[in-house]
Amino acid sequence: MGCDVYEARRVRCRRPHRCYYCEEPIAAGEEALLEHGIDEEGPFSRHACRECEPFLEGFWDWCGCESGDVQGEFALYLNIVRAEARECAEMTMAMEEGR
Repeated sequence: MGCDVYEARRVRCRRPHRCYYCEEPIAAGEEALLEHGIDEEGPFSRHACRECEPFLEGFWDWCGCESGDVQGEFALYLNIVRAEARECAEMTMAMEEGR
C-alpha cells in the first residue's frame, strides 16, 4: 500500500479532528500532523496527534508500508515498542546495580 504521492506538515487545526492512528480527539486550536497523498485507493488526508507522531515512521517501516487495520496494528506496534523500552530500562537498572 505504498504512496505514489505523500506530504506531511504540522498544522494548527481549525476544527476538531480524530487522530487517524489512535482515534483520540484533536481539538480545534491544537497542533497536529496533517498527512495527505495518493495511494492505490486514491487520495487521502489524515491527522495524527502529537503523541502518535513520533512513532509514525517506525510504524510504517514495521508494517512494510501496508496495513489493513491501521488503528489495530498501530496499537500493537505501540505495545511492542513500549515493552522493548521497559526491557531496556530494566536491563539498564540491573547493569547499574551490578556495578
